[in-house]
Formats: sequence, structure tokens, C-alpha cells
Amino acid sequence: MTTPARPATDDDLEPGWSRDDPNPYGPGYQRHVPGKGIVRVVARSGYEYAWYLSTTSRSEGLSWPQEGFPHPRDAMRDADHQVARMPLRMFERLTPGEAQELYRRLARAYDWGRYRPEETSLAQVRGELLEQMKIQATDPSYYGPDPHEFHHAVRAASSGAAEQAMRTSPHKASWLAMPPYGSRAAAAAAEYPEPPVVSGAAPRPRAGSRLSAVQPGHLRKLP
Repeated sequence: MTTPARPATDDDLEPGWSRDDPNPYGPGYQRHVPGKGIVRVVARSGYEYAWYLSTTSRSEGLSWPQEGFPHPRDAMRDADHQVARMPLRMFERLTPGEAQELYRRLARAYDWGRYRPEETSLAQVRGELLEQMKIQATDPSYYGPDPHEFHHAVRAASSGAAEQAMRTSPHKASWLAMPPYGSRAAAAAAEYPEPPVVSGAAPRPRAGSRLSAVQPGHLRKLP
């Protein structure tokens, strides 16, 4: 049996907070935090509330829910305190235009994979940047493409870039021999036959430069 949570009156709202769509357990509240996303307070069963960060979609969480608050104002105060203490994200200082241009460039780049635990792969950096674009889109003043649609358009425009580069490279056999393709080199040999030896050819390309380690906040689907 659903136990509804106790709602708050408008006088109980913390500064900057407004009402959000309710869920089956009770009312909801939200506040936009620049650079972080939309922090939401939602009702839980048993007269409790929880808060979490999200994108414009309520189900696309940017943090795990913090639960156990008896009143929505308690959850709002805790959220305001905790979110204010969060460190800057990797791409938080970029404008939406800068973030989109960087994403286009990264989408065209070749991902060499992750070789050592302390290294961050290109896929992780791209994922963090896409998440930052979704956060930027939560700003009420944001004007630009939907991040999901932008992501699909860029990926479609950039698909095959690495394959085309490999086909035209005199060192494609060497590329296949490097991780993460080593285990698939035999199967791919028919598509990319070993090229003839080229006298005076440049050395095989090195993996991308090391990036500082990050801990991107992976998007989590919330019930």
C-alpha cells in the first residue's frame, strides 16, 4: 500500500526552489544549479523525501538519491549544502558552443582503448563531455540543439572516420596488431590485408596522449 509523503506549502520552500511534477508517493520540487544540473526533491513511501541531481529528464540521474528526509525542506537544505560543495566538473567552464565543437572533434578521433588502470580512455572523456552538454541544456536560458539529437548527428557524421584512415594508411596491419584489436586481427585480415613494405615509411602511429584521470558521473536511470 502506498503511503503518501507529507507535502510542503509554498512558504516552506527554500529560496530558488519550485514545485515539480508529483510521483505516486507525493509532491516533487526542483531547482536549477548552474554547471551541475537540476536538483530534485521527490517523495518516497513512508513519509520520507529524497534528493538527487538530474538532467532535464527526471529519470536521467546524475547522482545517487540521498534519502531519509522527513520533510521536503530538510531535503532541500541538504541538497543545497551538498551540491555547493561539489568540485568543478572536467568541462564545466566550457560554453555550450565550445563543448559542442570539442565533442565534434572527439567524435572524429580514434579511440585506442585503455591500456593501464591509471589512464582514461577517449570513450570516457567523450561520455563526460556529453554529460556536461546535458547539464548545460538544463539552464532555462539555454538555446541550442537537444544533446541527445546532437550526439546522434555528430556520431553519424563521424562514423567510419577511423576505418577510412586505416584503409588509406600504409601501416594498417600494424594498427590491427595493437590492442584492443590484437584479438581480432586474424578475423580482420581479409578486410585489411597486410600492405607491402614501404621503404622509408614513417614509424607506426603511437597511441593518443595520456589524459588526466577523471571520474565521470555516469548517468543512472532512476525508477
